[in-house]
Amino acid sequence: MELVLGQFGFVRWWAVLIPQRIWLWGKRVIWLVGDAFAVQAMVTHWGQAIFQDPTWQGRIIGILIRTVRIVIGLFAQGITVLLVIAALAAWYLFPLVALFKVIV
Repeated sequence: MELVLGQFGFVRWWAVLIPQRIWLWGKRVIWLVGDAFAVQAMVTHWGQAIFQDPTWQGRIIGILIRTVRIVIGLFAQGITVLLVIAALAAWYLFPLVALFKVIV
């Protein structure tokens, strides 16, 4: 009976615990990337003047700079999300690939 519980423990570890850790680690990395590019702050202050320049030219420059930072930050976060999803998919697909390599 202990062998069966040990096997279920492994399945639980493989199918539940490690993917949870991968997902939590991925969420932390996604938040770190978002904080590095300050996406939320850029969206919040998008229409405000940058460098204390209240003229219309200063506002246009501020909007352009913040738009570029928002686009780059969202792109970086999107790449990070894809990498986390790829890590989860690799975790689940690796046993199948290994089994296929053993059979073939």
